[in-house]
Amino acid sequence: MSGNAANRLLTTFRLYQKTHLPIILSGGKVYPDSGLEAEIGKRQLTALGVPANKIITETKSITTKTNAENTKKVMKAYRFKRPILITSAFHLPRAVLLFQNEGVRVTPYPTDYLESRPVALYPGQFVPASGGTAFTALKEYIGMFASRF
Repeated sequence: MSGNAANRLLTTFRLYQKTHLPIILSGGKVYPDSGLEAEIGKRQLTALGVPANKIITETKSITTKTNAENTKKVMKAYRFKRPILITSAFHLPRAVLLFQNEGVRVTPYPTDYLESRPVALYPGQFVPASGGTAFTALKEYIGMFASRF
């Protein structure tokens, strides 16, 4: 794992060290050349010392919407009531909305903040690039808009 996913996983590990609460990892095979995100995360967490029996994996989700739907099912099976939702700060508003749409009240726990820097304007900044801040913001705002319908 790298980037946003690695930051979320490290935050999950740090929170686990403080609380020892069970962990639900939700994520399937999002890209054709990747593995099951939840299983990869579980391997990383167990390597860091989290007992495997404290980690529940849900490997069918490929979108935040399906993360919410499938996590709700896991919660029902384990009789969990109110999860702590760890995700990137830029993604948290949409993720909370999607969980609310499923009737799941979460405690938001943001991580992976984007840094603030002085703004330098040039033409390339106005073209969204995959992985860039403008692309990320556009994806999240479109996702929030779509989540309301």
